[in-house]
Amino acid sequence: MASATQLTDSPSFLTEATSRTAETTERYEKCAARLLANYQLETTENPSLPGYATWLTDRRSGMSPSSFRQYRAASIWVFGLILKGDSMNATVHAEVQRAIAILSSPLRNPMFLQPKVPLRTSALKQKRISSQDWEKLTAALSVSKRRHAEAVLLLLTAGLVTGLRPSEWINTRMIQDTEEGWKLKVQNGKSTNGRSHGPTRTLTWSDSTEEVQAIRDWQGHLSTCLPREKDRARAVWRTYYAQLRDTLHEVCQELWPRRQRRPTFYSTRHTFAAAAKALLTPSEVGALLGHGTDFTAAKHYARPPKGRSRLPGFMLPTPDFAEVLRVRQVLEERLNRATLLRAGYAEAHKLDEAFSDDHDGTATELADGLFVLRC
Repeated sequence: MASATQLTDSPSFLTEATSRTAETTERYEKCAARLLANYQLETTENPSLPGYATWLTDRRSGMSPSSFRQYRAASIWVFGLILKGDSMNATVHAEVQRAIAILSSPLRNPMFLQPKVPLRTSALKQKRISSQDWEKLTAALSVSKRRHAEAVLLLLTAGLVTGLRPSEWINTRMIQDTEEGWKLKVQNGKSTNGRSHGPTRTLTWSDSTEEVQAIRDWQGHLSTCLPREKDRARAVWRTYYAQLRDTLHEVCQELWPRRQRRPTFYSTRHTFAAAAKALLTPSEVGALLGHGTDFTAAKHYARPPKGRSRLPGFMLPTPDFAEVLRVRQVLEERLNRATLLRAGYAEAHKLDEAFSDDHDGTATELADGLFVLRC
C-alpha cells in the first residue's frame, strides 16, 4: 500500500479513493485561501495559478517538510475542486492542470531536501512528560485559581492513561463488562485512507482501577459541558478545548519560563506511547493508539526513557486481540529486510577480504551501494 507521501507525490492524489473529513476539507480551503492571498501580495507579476504553484514550491527551503506537505495538499485539493466545475473555459482548465503538475512534480519537490528552519508549532511541544514534570504540573493545577484549571487536570490525567487524541473524547463510551472488566470504546480520529486499523478501537482494564476512575471523571465533566446533538457538540468542543489549551499554556509558561518546549495535551499521548513501547509489541502499541501500521509509533512518537528519567506511573490497558491482528506489520517487514541487507553486507566483506588482490574492493563497494539504496 502506498504511503501518504507517495499518494501526494502522484497524480492519483486527486482521485476519489482519497477521502477526507469535512473538517479537513474546511481546513484545506482556509489554508489555500490564505496562501493565495499571500502570493498575490508578494508577486510582482500578473498573478496566475501556475505562478502560485511555482511561488509555493520555491519557498520550500524556508518551511519544515510537514508544513510544506500540508500547504501542497491543501492547494492541490482546492485545484481539484476547481477542475470539477462545469463552467470552465479551456484556458483556465489548462492553467489549473499546470499548477497541479508543478505542485505534484517530484523534480520540484525532492524529498531528500531537509531545510533547517526555526522550531515552531509541533516542534515546540514537549513530547514526553517525565514523572518530575508531571508531579510539578499536577500540583500547580490543583492549587490554581484559573477558571479551567480543574478541567485541564482532568483531561491531562485521562489522556495520560488512555493515549487518546483530545478530539477523540467526544466520541467515546465506557462500558462495564461483567467478564472482562471496563472497556473504553473510541472512535478513531484518523481512520480514513488506511491511517488506522479500523473505525474504532477498544481499551480494556480488568478491574475498576484509578485509571478507570480518571476516565469516568473526565467523561462526567465533559457531559456537563457539551450538548447531546453531535454537530453542536463538535462546535462547542472546539471552543472549549481552545480555552483549556490556553490555560495549560499559561500554567506551563509560569512553571518553566525559560524552556523552549513545554507540555501540551498531546504530550500525554506521546507519554502513553512511550510507556506502551517499553512493554508491548509494536502491533499492540498500534492497536492501542489507533494506528494502521506498527511503524507509526516507532517513527513519530516519543521513545521509552533511558537512564534516570522516569515516566509518570499508570497501568496500561489491554488492546483488543482482533484489532492487534488488523495492524499492518510494516516495521517487522522493514527490520527483516534490513537484517537481510546487513547479512549480505557482511558476506560481501568476507568475499572482499578473500579476493582483495584480484577484485580491488569491488564486492565492498557493491554492498555499500546496495545498502544505501535499499535503506
